[in-house]
Amino acid sequence: MDIEVATVVVDCADPAGLSEFWESVTGYEVAEEGEDWMLLADPDDEARVQIGFQRVPEGKSTKNRLHLDLYAEDVEEAAEWLRSLGATQLWVSDDPEDVFITLADPEGNEFCVVEAPEELDEDEDDDDDYELDEDEAELEDELEEA
Repeated sequence: MDIEVATVVVDCADPAGLSEFWESVTGYEVAEEGEDWMLLADPDDEARVQIGFQRVPEGKSTKNRLHLDLYAEDVEEAAEWLRSLGATQLWVSDDPEDVFITLADPEGNEFCVVEAPEELDEDEDDDDDYELDEDEAELEDELEEA
C-alpha cells in the first residue's frame, strides 16, 4: 500500500493571516482558500508536502504535539529573519551537536530552525546523483528517440 504525507494542517484562529506568515517563511503560495481554510503549496511543485490552515473555535492552550523543522545553513541568521516576520523565539539549544532554535509563529504554534545536515548540503551541490523515476526515464527515452 502506497501512502504519502500530503498536507500538514495547522489549527488556528485566522487562516488567512497565519498563511501570510508561512507564505513568507516557505515561499509557498496559496493553492486553495475558503472562508475557514487556506492551503499553501510549493509553486515549483518540488516539495510534496503542503501546509493547510484550518479555523477552529478554540485557542491554542498547550505545547504542540507536532511541529515543523526548517533547515537553515545559519540558524541564528534564519531565526533573526523569522523574528522580523513576526515569530517569537522560545528556546535555543546549547548542544553543539544538535544546533536548533525553537520559535513560535504569530498564533503561538512552535517550530524549529535546525542546522541543515551536511549530507543535505552535499546533495544540493551534486545533481549527478539524481535518479529518474520510471515515468521520467520513459519520457527521456522518448525524447532521445525523437
